[in-house]
Amino acid sequence: MGVRWSHVLRVLHPAHKMVDGSLMPVAWRQLLPNHDLRDRSWFDVAGVRLHVGRSASAWDVEPAVGPLNHSVVRRTVQHLVTDDVESVGVAQWSGYGRTAPWDESDGFVLSVNGNSYHARMLLGADLRQLVAGDTERSVYPNLIWDSSGSWIYNSDMDLPCTLVGCDESRAQALRNDPELESLQVDVNDLIIA
Repeated sequence: MGVRWSHVLRVLHPAHKMVDGSLMPVAWRQLLPNHDLRDRSWFDVAGVRLHVGRSASAWDVEPAVGPLNHSVVRRTVQHLVTDDVESVGVAQWSGYGRTAPWDESDGFVLSVNGNSYHARMLLGADLRQLVAGDTERSVYPNLIWDSSGSWIYNSDMDLPCTLVGCDESRAQALRNDPELESLQVDVNDLIIA
């Protein structure tokens, strides 16, 4: 994430429970109440590692890793890509294959920590439209950043959470959103799956 952000948040991706034929989100705090979840792994919360199976009757589907949960991506982007954001950089991990929601021939390759990403610049309005209306897309950008450098979004392909570095107003909006489980973390906190 870097150390320049006044606020770093961990947005936890919810598990889901089948209720009357519909999947309903289950917050981590429901599974492990009265605990500080800032540096807890899914194993700490559920008692089972990701991609291994269920641990209890409290959830049926584990949290999605990376940018695979449309509601988390949509809500987070709504708070970050406000009307004053003119352009953003977006990058999608190349390991997903050719699934980027933009013409990859117009972009560039970005290398971060040994991982390769298909990247390009978009208008802020185009990104808002992309995530607001497209509920069928299976993969969204892993990395999104404001071209002015005021915030960064990182939905790592191996983590059941999204990390956001931003200013106070965006951090407060994310923390106050009842559909998101956002926790203030220290930039030096170890974030584990």
